[in-house]
Amino acid sequence: MLTRVVLFPRRLRLAFAVTLAALTGLAVTQDAPAIPIPTNLAYVAPSGALVTQTPGGETQTHGRDGARYAFPAWSPDGQQLATIEREGTRARAVVFTLNQASSTREVLLDDPQRAVIYLDWRDDGQAVYLLTNHPSGRYALIEATRDGTRELTTGAPLFWHEAPDGTLAVHLQNADGDQSFLLNPTTGAVTPLDPAGPYRSPAVSRSGRWLAGTVQPFGSARIDVRRLPVGTAESARRQLDYAGLTAFAWSPQGPDRLAVIRPLVNAPHAFGPLGILDAEDGLYEPVTDASVLAFWWSPAGDQIMFVASDPPGQDNVAEGGPRGPVLASAMPTAAPTPAPKRVQQNTPGFRVGVAGPGDGDATWLGGVRPSGRFLAEQLPFFDQYARSHRAWSHDGAMFVLPALDASGAARLLLINPSEGRMMEGPYGSMPSWSPVAP
Repeated sequence: MLTRVVLFPRRLRLAFAVTLAALTGLAVTQDAPAIPIPTNLAYVAPSGALVTQTPGGETQTHGRDGARYAFPAWSPDGQQLATIEREGTRARAVVFTLNQASSTREVLLDDPQRAVIYLDWRDDGQAVYLLTNHPSGRYALIEATRDGTRELTTGAPLFWHEAPDGTLAVHLQNADGDQSFLLNPTTGAVTPLDPAGPYRSPAVSRSGRWLAGTVQPFGSARIDVRRLPVGTAESARRQLDYAGLTAFAWSPQGPDRLAVIRPLVNAPHAFGPLGILDAEDGLYEPVTDASVLAFWWSPAGDQIMFVASDPPGQDNVAEGGPRGPVLASAMPTAAPTPAPKRVQQNTPGFRVGVAGPGDGDATWLGGVRPSGRFLAEQLPFFDQYARSHRAWSHDGAMFVLPALDASGAARLLLINPSEGRMMEGPYGSMPSWSPVAP
């Protein structure tokens, strides 16, 4: 399932850039030998060009000379790529229709007052949702098709997520204050929700039965999981406390399980222990006590890949958290608050791990230095990008992560979790797998 989101508050972008500034850098260098991949892969070359690679190793460059591309997103049928095309001060939304010999380019939105910040396909593949600047100084959520564009709502911040029935769960702030609601994009009908807490994209489960968001009753931030439709008994509600910021995502297949990062420290990032909440029975079970920076569900929902800090040390984020399953409704009203520690700025300090829900133990695959562009532009809202820009191949056989090699050049790290192998792929950033077999 594809899904939607996200706005980047400037203060959070700056916090991440300062905290992780030592791990930046792109380099123009000779490309790497092709590694067999399970399906088509799109990425941005160091030059800014948009590139696609086939399982056979053939590459194709798309777009205009001199333009720089960002965030390529595959259509649900794998036949098109939506992307942001940047030239000078313009940031437009374009779609490439691919074929064996070439590709055709179509502009969806090109407005100097509405620079495109983020995009994702509507689940039916007939439209692209765009997050853009707005003349008011806010942001706009726009639905774009070949027939034109339609503004759905405005706000700053502004987050959204598409439910299986096409309804949008929205969390934003505008002149009327903080708002959380369900929006029917066809009719414009709005169903208000409870006042929302700290900003994070709401998330609707694959079954459409559960909505996850944030609330902040009495000053204590909580992840709030409620039964849909709106009006269901309050007994069908789960809450988990956390400190600072959080991140969460539903399993794309199987039972309605919500993977959650529950930070222990009140800090401007969502780094902390990772666990899974089963929405049906309210059981919360830890995945790893390591301080996780980002995680990604596999397409089948049977594995979670994650990037975490190295084991606790003088300059690392503290690890910790509850062990063993706990009922969400029985969680304490406040998260523990150990002495704050930070990610060390002058060493990599990160490792890649994988685990299956209920396994109880993480398998650590090796150390990694995520690329600067990933840290600055994607990590703050990795959970939303995971919905639109697939880090797992369609069959769950390979995972891709933008990382720095020994020379400091940004390239794609291809990970085979079943074999425990991490392989350096082509130079570039912003990778995304096609959702279908080639």
